[in-house]
Order: sequence, then structure tokens, then C-alpha cells
Amino acid sequence: GQLIPISAYANGGSPLLNMNNLSIDAGGQINADAAGYGGSYGPGRGADNGNYGSGGGGGYGGDGGVGWGGCAGGTTYGSSNAPADPGSCGGWSAYGYGGYGGGLVRVAARGNVTVNGTISANGGAPSILMGAGSGGGIYVRCERFGGGGVLRANGGDGGGSGGGGRIAVWRIRDSFTGTVSVTNGMNGSYGIGSIGTIVWVQTPPRGTIFSVR
Repeated sequence: GQLIPISAYANGGSPLLNMNNLSIDAGGQINADAAGYGGSYGPGRGADNGNYGSGGGGGYGGDGGVGWGGCAGGTTYGSSNAPADPGSCGGWSAYGYGGYGGGLVRVAARGNVTVNGTISANGGAPSILMGAGSGGGIYVRCERFGGGGVLRANGGDGGGSGGGGRIAVWRIRDSFTGTVSVTNGMNGSYGIGSIGTIVWVQTPPRGTIFSVR
């Protein structure tokens, strides 16, 4: 099965998944692909092309790629350590709207998060005739993070490809052996975006006392 968290396409408002423990079994997923900023929205949206070229790719953790005809890709924004935004859309052209950015997956667990399936927030990949969406955001806070699954927030493929998204995991203990990816979108003809950001934060155990002088 899958859970699909969708961000508001115009203002980026996104759900928060608040729980005691989370376990995603093999074959299961939290899927926020192309569930971020859409239409003509997003702080890193790619530039539009009113002619028969393509728009620029959306940016977030990495810049978006330049579109066919020279339309600029979107720029980076937001926090790498605590992603709180979805990805931005690609620019439109006479052929249609660009791809939606990847959504935002925010998980706040008081206990353990185990990912043997997939958490995905990839950008939309419409076609080489429109700009692609950037990768979205994945932000996990928990006590123990484990499993052997997949976390990904990759940019979409398009006329200007999307930049990679942002992934941050805050945990006290870690046994994760899976894969994490924020690669830029690819294409064979036009501009290619930049990779995104991955941050691992080691949080102190509960009850730790800090002495400040």
C-alpha cells in the first residue's frame, strides 16, 4: 500500500505525519512524487517560455536546468538541515505547463522509523517540451532510524531538468543500510539541473544535560 501526502500547489502548505512509530514494509511507500508546487508557483520555479521551446527546470536543493531556448532554471531555497518546503514547478511553454515539484514528506516520530519500502518525493517529468519539477523534501525526526529501503527526492526529466530536492534525517541511533538520493533530473538534449542536499543529524539522547559557561 501507499500513503500520498499532497502539498497545496499554490502556497506549498504540507501535512505533518506525527506518530509514535513508523514502519514501511518492503513494497510499501510514502509517495509524494509530483505533489508539490505546480502551475506557475514555487520559490524556485523555472522561467517560462511563451514560444515553442521549453521552460526552465524547477530548483530547490539544487538549481534547475536551463530550458530549450535559453529559459533560466529555478534557483535554490529553503533549509538543508530542516526541509520545510515542497519542490518547485518547471516553467511552461506553448506546449503546456511544466512538471510539478516533488512534495514534502515530514515525519515526526517519538520512537522508531523503519524504512524497508520507499519514501519518495521526486519532481514531475512532463516531457522534453516543458520544464521539469524539482525534487521535493523529506524531513524525518525520530529516536532510531533503520531499515534497508529507499529515500529519494530526485529532480524530474524535462526540457530543462529539475534540480534535486532536500533530505534531512534527525535521529539518536542509526541502523539504516538503504539508499538515499537527491540527484538532478536528466535528459538528452537540454539543460541539466544540479544535485540536491542530504543531511544526517545526530541528536543527543533524551536526558542529556548541556553545561554552558
